[in-house]
Amino acid sequence: MKRAARAHKRRADRLEGQLSGTMARLADSNASLNHVQTELESVNETRAQTSQLKQLKEKVEELERKCRENQMGMSTGMFPGAQMMMQPGMNPWQMGQAQQLATNSHNTGGAFDYLKEENEKLREAAMKHENKSLAMERDTNELKASLSSCEKAIMEQKAECADERSRSKVLQERYEKLEKEKEELQNQLEKHKNIENQRQRIQQASLLAATLGDTGHEPANFAGLIDPVMSTDAQLQLGKTLDQPTLSLGGTQLSYTGGVMRPNDQNKRRINELEVTTAELRKDVSKMRKERAELERRSNARLSELRLQLNQADVTNRSLHSYLTFLKRSYTSVFQTSANVNSMQGETFPPIDVPTARVMATRGVDGHLIDH
Repeated sequence: MKRAARAHKRRADRLEGQLSGTMARLADSNASLNHVQTELESVNETRAQTSQLKQLKEKVEELERKCRENQMGMSTGMFPGAQMMMQPGMNPWQMGQAQQLATNSHNTGGAFDYLKEENEKLREAAMKHENKSLAMERDTNELKASLSSCEKAIMEQKAECADERSRSKVLQERYEKLEKEKEELQNQLEKHKNIENQRQRIQQASLLAATLGDTGHEPANFAGLIDPVMSTDAQLQLGKTLDQPTLSLGGTQLSYTGGVMRPNDQNKRRINELEVTTAELRKDVSKMRKERAELERRSNARLSELRLQLNQADVTNRSLHSYLTFLKRSYTSVFQTSANVNSMQGETFPPIDVPTARVMATRGVDGHLIDH
């Protein structure tokens, strides 16, 4: 029983350690939740940048509308260069200027067509980016909900550990109480055994005294033969027996034997009950250990899955930020090129080469090539 008590105490200590580990995992889950909230804020920033991209798209559409108006003006003869070509009586220098302006207008129209195609590509890329941002936001919300459920499960596990701890404490107190009762019963059994031994000695001494009385010896001389270990009560009982050798000891011996045997039977039943109770307590402790191990395994698996999902979300966010930077540079390049084209209207410019415009459209502000 003492070994079982020590084992139960060790199990209680292990439960304390596992509860501390669960608290540490709960702190890690809170840190992960804070990280997800930070990622959610970054997604909100991405949405704000997406709204800026929408504004940029509106500006690009406005530029396209102006380009179409310019092209319609050139086709209907309302462009200033066309009016100059239609005026009669122009000198050769004016004719050369008008021809150069018409050539520049034609090259500018080709550049605008190319820029329009590039703008369509950028618009599609912006739509994809917006869809990815929405999907990322949904994934983040799902991760947040998963973390909330995991935190709730951990809190439930914490409550279960607290309940298990209280039950373990109650079982420990009950076990200690039963251990004390067992010790008391063992002491009583030992006392009854001693009384039984003394009774047998008294019986033997009584028979010997009766035999000596029959032979004519004095019973008082037999008192020195009594075992010095006998108690005072046993000696008094022996004296009474020796003083009254004619009394019948049969009924007294039977009643005494029954009085000793009845407590012995009660002690044995009590010990058997204690052993059954101890076995039940051991079964309860084993069951609680299995339940605790299962809860810990499920929590660890769920936390590992959430950490993996958070890492994937972090990688996706970084890629989205990089792609957003690329889109901003691309739109900046488009706006600068469109502004330069608008400033050429009504002035004399050297001929614009279409490949040069393509290079301008495919390069960012910083001069790096844009990979389509």
